[in-house]
Amino acid sequence: MKLKHLYITGLAIMLMMNGVLIFMMLQKPASAVQQQPPSRHESPAGLKNKILNELQFSTEQMQQFDRLTREHRQAIREIEGQQKEAATSYFNSLKNEAVDIEQQLALLEELKEFEGRKLQLTYTHFSDLKEICTPEQRAKFGVIVDDMLLVLLGPRNNQRPPPPRPRGF
Repeated sequence: MKLKHLYITGLAIMLMMNGVLIFMMLQKPASAVQQQPPSRHESPAGLKNKILNELQFSTEQMQQFDRLTREHRQAIREIEGQQKEAATSYFNSLKNEAVDIEQQLALLEELKEFEGRKLQLTYTHFSDLKEICTPEQRAKFGVIVDDMLLVLLGPRNNQRPPPPRPRGF
């Protein structure tokens, strides 16, 4: 009888330990999710959420933020459309037997100009965002700039971001 009672108690303890372990594996701590730095391939919506969480805009600021964001996205889309056409022309020249070097150099300059315009638009956009901030929010703006740089340029010092964690860990 005592041996049977010992086996049942041991089995119950192991089942409880397994249950706790499974529960811990399935739960993601909120603090770990919030503290993850943005990745180079993060969507604009992810950066937007970080900005909104960090700066806590008022209703009026939110309306200005939405307007500025829409205008910025529209301008970037137009440039990216033109950039895509130029890049297509640039690489389509590989299909030709003879390559026109002058045309290639002109297309390459055009592509560089598009990148420069996108960076300038993004700089102006974040400068405009800073202008709608209160002094308290401006004090937090450095964090937003760091996140934006990480999204635009990737990690510093050629550090690769860690691989994504498997689901459930």
